[in-house]
Amino acid sequence: MTTIADLFDHINKKSFKGNLEIVNEIKSVNCKEWEAERKYLEMVEGKRFPMATRYYVKIKNLDGIKAEGHYHTGHIDFRSISPSISDAFLPIPRKERFYVTCQKSYKSDDPFNPTVLTVPYATPTREFSFCSPASMWIVLTTLSYEFGKEYLSLVAINNCLSNKSAGGAVELKEYNKLFNNFNYSPNYYLGKKKQEYYEACEGQISKCEKNDPDCSIGSFYWMYRETQEDINELLLDWEVLYAYIESEIPVYLVFKWNDLRKRLNCGKPDEDYHSVVAIGHTLDEKSNVSNFIIHDVSCAPFLEIPKDMIDNELYEALVILPSDVTIRYEKVQIILSKIIKMYNTIFDTILEGGSKLFSRPFLMRSQRIKFWYMNNIYPTEVREMYSKADFPPYVWVFEIRTPKLKEKDRCIGQIIIDATKPEESMGLVLMNFPKFRLWYENKVMMEPPIEKAAFEDLPLFRDRLAIK
Repeated sequence: MTTIADLFDHINKKSFKGNLEIVNEIKSVNCKEWEAERKYLEMVEGKRFPMATRYYVKIKNLDGIKAEGHYHTGHIDFRSISPSISDAFLPIPRKERFYVTCQKSYKSDDPFNPTVLTVPYATPTREFSFCSPASMWIVLTTLSYEFGKEYLSLVAINNCLSNKSAGGAVELKEYNKLFNNFNYSPNYYLGKKKQEYYEACEGQISKCEKNDPDCSIGSFYWMYRETQEDINELLLDWEVLYAYIESEIPVYLVFKWNDLRKRLNCGKPDEDYHSVVAIGHTLDEKSNVSNFIIHDVSCAPFLEIPKDMIDNELYEALVILPSDVTIRYEKVQIILSKIIKMYNTIFDTILEGGSKLFSRPFLMRSQRIKFWYMNNIYPTEVREMYSKADFPPYVWVFEIRTPKLKEKDRCIGQIIIDATKPEESMGLVLMNFPKFRLWYENKVMMEPPIEKAAFEDLPLFRDRLAIK
């Protein structure tokens, strides 16, 4: 790629099948991200750099709207120093059962369509960044508003790394200063490929001391070795990733570059490892997760990788959770199993001829949950319960489904668990099923008798997110 037009054409073909069109172009724009980068470069190099170029874009024939005047559904800002993207807020491709769950609202310049729903995108530039900080910028920019954090430019992220790291490969541990400075709560996971690497390192243990910073095995190995009897707490498979993606939390993933190249035909051949950001998922005709949607800063936005790639080829991952949250997904799964066992008579009546129950899990701010279930698509009894129930700041929600309801994108009810209490507390918040409801009101458990079921099944949370 030698020009910004070439870069646009590449993204248009790779992510939008040629359906993204340029509505307007401004050749000198005050782009927030590029301005931070430009000031840094001018300070370092002692010379001035031009402003960014912005493309206002839309998807062709979107809902039959003609691209007239100022109408657009996103924009891309190109750096003036290289054919690269300082930031892009692109429309989500129009595909069936394509769920970009991590999308957030961003301000648009269109006065009649003032917001863009998307996940921001950027590409690195050799002047001051490689793929890892650019991927981290996507994660933090997506989470900053939701978590009430300061917006961090790519330059600010780089400034929290060592000079050596800022210009080359970055290991996850090198972000510790960044997370400490801005009070983020990182959660590290292993992939299968890194687990295999650690297992192969067993014979090298005598050569490395536990606190030796020069040990090539790395300090994370010791955490793995000490918890090996319960390695599932550290391994991220597709089900764990799915839970966080449904929670609207983008996940930083690291693969060996050759493994990604086979799938995407993208990336730089001089990289040993490459980072991408998971931002959504796709479903097949039976509502099974088929692929994960990723932003790849060295290739294109809104790409898809199969879920088996997470199980078989992932090297490591990072999930940033709200600081109030104390229970990760693999722990709350254990709590859910205990609750189902405790109330087994209820679930025996739900099961269809001994068939398996499915759950759709997600972590969510409690006010979002209360607001959603006050929607008049839900029965009055359900709305009243959600209105009155005691909720902590964050909850894990499990929408329970039978095989038939899974295919219909419906659920039989919900189990809600406190995400902010210690694991041993079993923090059950609410249960809602056709003939059983339980919640706490002013710390008093409410379990009214139900003579007649208020519903047969219910719509899923956020059920209008994708085209069906």
